[in-house]
Amino acid sequence: MAENSTEPNTNTSADDEGDVVRRGNGEPDVIEFDLPDSIYRNILKELECTEADSTDGRRHKRRTLSKPIPILCRLLNHLGGSVWFHARYHNISDGGLGFLCGRLIEPGTECVATFPPHSPEAQSFPGKVRHCRQVRPGIYLVGMEFDTMAGH
Repeated sequence: MAENSTEPNTNTSADDEGDVVRRGNGEPDVIEFDLPDSIYRNILKELECTEADSTDGRRHKRRTLSKPIPILCRLLNHLGGSVWFHARYHNISDGGLGFLCGRLIEPGTECVATFPPHSPEAQSFPGKVRHCRQVRPGIYLVGMEFDTMAGH
């Protein structure tokens, strides 16, 4: 179910992809993901065409939105550290979330997605990355399964 956390990022390093915004005011450092709206819309159209034939066998119906929604994600590692980064919404279901980001994420990685970020209505959903594939150079489509079904 939803959780809240503002623990600072202690594991951001120069090896991380993207530009790191170091806040220093108690908020976590965040790896930015700058994806222009025109490219975002083109990728969504491409994904819509390729995914039209692959919806059979899904446990939960996916929903897409007509406007881009930013997501704040936190990857957790086995040592208790975390990396924060921005992503862009792709689709959502009761069982999980699809998003675009600027980094390759290994399946099985624990993740917490918060949207809309920096909003009083923000909700955080913990889960695990189930798949990740490159859709353009430096742009990855990630499928995350929620630990608990949304709304339950």
